[in-house]
Amino acid sequence: MYDLIILGTGTMGSSVCYHAAKAGLNVLGLDQFKPPHKNGSHSGGTRIIRQAYFEHPNYVPLLHSAYEGWNSWENEAGKTLFHKCGLAYGGEPESELISGVLRSVNDHQLNIEPSLGADKEAGFDVPGSFKMLFEKNAGFAIADESIETVLELARKQGCDFQFDDRVVGWELRNGHVEVYTKKEVYKSRKIVITSGAYSGPLIPKLRRKVEVTRQKLFWFEIDNSESFQEGKFPCWCFQDPDYPGLFYGFPYFQTGTSHHPRGLKIAYHYPGEIMSENFIGADHVETPYGEELVHIEKFIDKYLRLENPQLVDRATCFYSNSPDKDFIIDFLPGTDQKVVFAAGFSGHGFKFAPVIGKIVLDLTTLGNTGHPIDFLRLGRFSKTANPKEV
Repeated sequence: MYDLIILGTGTMGSSVCYHAAKAGLNVLGLDQFKPPHKNGSHSGGTRIIRQAYFEHPNYVPLLHSAYEGWNSWENEAGKTLFHKCGLAYGGEPESELISGVLRSVNDHQLNIEPSLGADKEAGFDVPGSFKMLFEKNAGFAIADESIETVLELARKQGCDFQFDDRVVGWELRNGHVEVYTKKEVYKSRKIVITSGAYSGPLIPKLRRKVEVTRQKLFWFEIDNSESFQEGKFPCWCFQDPDYPGLFYGFPYFQTGTSHHPRGLKIAYHYPGEIMSENFIGADHVETPYGEELVHIEKFIDKYLRLENPQLVDRATCFYSNSPDKDFIIDFLPGTDQKVVFAAGFSGHGFKFAPVIGKIVLDLTTLGNTGHPIDFLRLGRFSKTANPKEV
């Protein structure tokens, strides 16, 4: 019998596997695919890592711990995972983006520069009404490479893995949990569900609280690519007053790899096409890119000084959106604290992976955590929730 089985070993699940195995538990990670892969929330190359969190200042203490975790993983693996190229923010002064960044900066005494400087601003066409900010201690990670690295670190700590075998159900039996896959039955004292977009069938009670959407990502080739490479051009996040949501992008990649395409990645952060509850994989439904591509091309014309931009690649990833777009991390009600889940990361969870894994481990082994997650607990959705179960 295992001490802990993790259902889903992508961004968050790989982190739980690592922390649990490092703590000396007998751990099994299960996944219907073989991470990293193109069927989850981590697909699409790169992810921004930042601390001046416009979504809510409550996330900043968690990000302090996450930054420490990224550094620890890098030291243990002997490689760079977090590329600190900086992050440019642009928007109207009263916009959700700019006002939210400044609120977190003021609440937590973060360092942020009130302008980009001529060298970094050279790649942007900035409207006169916009306020620009620059977070030097931000940047990006290559998602597939990061997950691959953490899975290997977990394996070295003794974690077992079974990939390409879908979990079809689980149940409490005689004080333990039985997990059923298409091929096997496993027993564990406790389980963790970190299945991302595929959590619905495993947590039926949460289906109404987590909506899965498909997001489109785009890469462009440009004639002036040298000016947009890492070291000369930062990550960026802009809020256009004519659109809901945000536009964001990354430095130009001169060389494509199995983990990310060549080119300049640009995307639109706003819930996309709603997926059915039983979809499997990125290719399950034909994906039209037209509407989002039109938005991106208009954004380029308005804000970026790209010479002859040509679309050269595209991809999809999935958001698991909670009702308030904040994460949900808690015990599953009615399981006697034998089932912990982490879900609803709503398109902004990747950067937190190191600390989410530790929080989930705390819940499974200690019954609580010292990290401030009250604002992420399930009970926020129900005033009548049983405090012992949420």
